[in-house]
Amino acid sequence: ILHAGSLHVQKSLIYGLSFGASYMFSRSIDNDPGLGDDTAVAQDDRYLNRERALSAFDQRHRLRINFQYELTFGRGERWLNKSEIGNQLLGGWSFTGDINYASGFPLTPHVVGVADVATGAYGALRPDLTKQTVQLSRPTVERFFDTRAFIAPPAGHYGDAGRNIIGGPRVFTF
Repeated sequence: ILHAGSLHVQKSLIYGLSFGASYMFSRSIDNDPGLGDDTAVAQDDRYLNRERALSAFDQRHRLRINFQYELTFGRGERWLNKSEIGNQLLGGWSFTGDINYASGFPLTPHVVGVADVATGAYGALRPDLTKQTVQLSRPTVERFFDTRAFIAPPAGHYGDAGRNIIGGPRVFTF
């Protein structure tokens, strides 16, 4: 299930300057851990309704800003228009860039090192939730969720933590 809305604007300004921006707000939900999750099997294949969660590729916010500035040097331009050397060195150049921001991809907590196939084959066993909040108020790339929010479930039991309940680190590029 995907719900999304997007907006794109583009503007050419004077003197060779132009910019564009696009924004998308979306939410994707599925019940198939095989669609991009790090573990491609359900925790308990008898109850697939418990797998319903944000998709592994869900990004709530995506913003992209791009710009271009055509330098005004060389033949037919504002500066160095009579200089052959200036035209050869600086003519026809432009300065461009992209700024991208996106919210992080959701992640699923897992209990590792469990050999009990009946409760989490192939690393699909999830932990139990404690009363701690999963998300931190000031996340960093090194620590973006609280590990105290999870404990290993009792032997022979499935954990009650859901799929993709950890908000991954945000993405920013320039």
